[in-house]
Amino acid sequence: MRSKIVSPSLSNLGHLTELFCQYRTFYKQPLDFEKTRKFVFDRLNMKDSIFFMAYEKGSKVAMGFTQLYPSFTSVGMQRIYILNDLYVAPEYRGKGVSKALLTRAHEFSIENGAQKVSLMTADNNIIAQKLYESLDYNFDTQFSHYNFILPQNNITENSFQKLRTLRTSYIKENLELRAVTAKDLESLSVLFDKYRTFYKKESDISSAKKFLETRLMNNDSKIFILENNETASSVGFAQLYPCFTSVGLQRTYILNDLYIIPEYRNQGIGKCVLDFIHQYCMEEGAQKVSLMTAKDNIHAQKLYEKKGYILDTTFKHYNLHFPNIAQEVTPLSINHTMDSKVISRH
Repeated sequence: MRSKIVSPSLSNLGHLTELFCQYRTFYKQPLDFEKTRKFVFDRLNMKDSIFFMAYEKGSKVAMGFTQLYPSFTSVGMQRIYILNDLYVAPEYRGKGVSKALLTRAHEFSIENGAQKVSLMTADNNIIAQKLYESLDYNFDTQFSHYNFILPQNNITENSFQKLRTLRTSYIKENLELRAVTAKDLESLSVLFDKYRTFYKKESDISSAKKFLETRLMNNDSKIFILENNETASSVGFAQLYPCFTSVGLQRTYILNDLYIIPEYRNQGIGKCVLDFIHQYCMEEGAQKVSLMTAKDNIHAQKLYEKKGYILDTTFKHYNLHFPNIAQEVTPLSINHTMDSKVISRH
């Protein structure tokens, strides 16, 4: 079947909302057309995600969609995309529509200089796994993925007032955790460089500063810095990347980076930083905080599990890495037509 892949605008809101409702009910969520419509409208209007839709060529019949959430790899200091959603209406499955949508998402990611596309799919969704593996996605065997589900519907106004005071927090005597400002870039860049070299990357403070400065300028992430006020030194930082749960129609955060210099470790500081992060995310109305850590990092896993993080055993996580040739790629048209032949169901 030949499909036309388009980048939807608000004029496609009706078709996209209908597909999105089907997608959510497939995942056992209650039907809520108005709430779903608002979520989709907000994503299109705020441009904080990228949709592609598949239409039957020569008609106005919407067959499926995929959605990418933009994010970053801090260690790689590069753009990545999270392919959060892929849905094809039942009557169009097995006709290659999923492959057409994925191919366009990959092209878009390369055009925009991404290092990789990441996704997850249910552990028992063998058909989807075969599709991803046929497109060169690699199953993630290096990292353990965790989620911390935040309390919902029990935060009073007094609680919010208390949380707001934690924008700056003394987590221990003389240790202050606060939001980063432009004045912190020099010291933060040094910490960030140490963090990256810990993960076997070459030292590059200049590039680290540029990466962090751009994140702050574009409001791409929320960064907190840990300072020893007695010595006027920066001793750690944490960085959150915003995301969403499409099925839950709610904000989430990815705790991508948490670093404390060696001489301040094993003093309970990491636990205090996590408490601060959780409280901040609650104030922002998030459903959960997600993170990943190396499978052999037993110390970190024990910390996260003690703080209530749950190891994700429900989903398999995949990555598709791209060569660093994005600047040489000729941009492709958003309206893209191709033959669809791969059977898929997601």
